[in-house]
Amino acid sequence: MDRNENIHLWLLEEDQKKRRAHISEMNDQGPANQHRTIAYQLSFERRTVSAGENKQQTFISADLEQLLKKKADLEAELHRLDDQLRILDAQAEFLCGKIIQEIRKQNQEKEQAVYHLHERIAEMETRLGQYNEEES
Repeated sequence: MDRNENIHLWLLEEDQKKRRAHISEMNDQGPANQHRTIAYQLSFERRTVSAGENKQQTFISADLEQLLKKKADLEAELHRLDDQLRILDAQAEFLCGKIIQEIRKQNQEKEQAVYHLHERIAEMETRLGQYNEEES
C-alpha cells in the first residue's frame, strides 16, 4: 500500500470511530428516540461519508495526477541529462585524444632534438679525439 492509501484508510477508520461514539451517545438518550435517531444518523453519515469520500478521492486523484506529472517531468529531464552526459563524454574523449596526439608530437620533437644533440656530441667527441691525435 502506498502512503495515500494508508492515509485514506486511517481517515475512514477515524470516521467510523466517531460514528460509533455518536451512536453510543444517541443510545444513551433514551429508548423512545433511539430507533428514529439511529436510523437518521446512519443515513446522514452515509451521505456525509460518501460526500467526504468523493471529496477525499478527488484530492487523492489530484495529488496522484500531480505526482505522476512530476514523475514524468523528472524522467524526461533524466533522459535529457543522460543525453547531455553522453555528448559531453564523447567531447571529452575526443579532446583527450587530441591532447594525447599533441603531447606525442611534442615528445617526438623533443626526442628528435635529443637525438640530434647526441649526434652532435658524438661528432664533437670524434673531432676532439682527432684534434688530440694531431697534437700528439
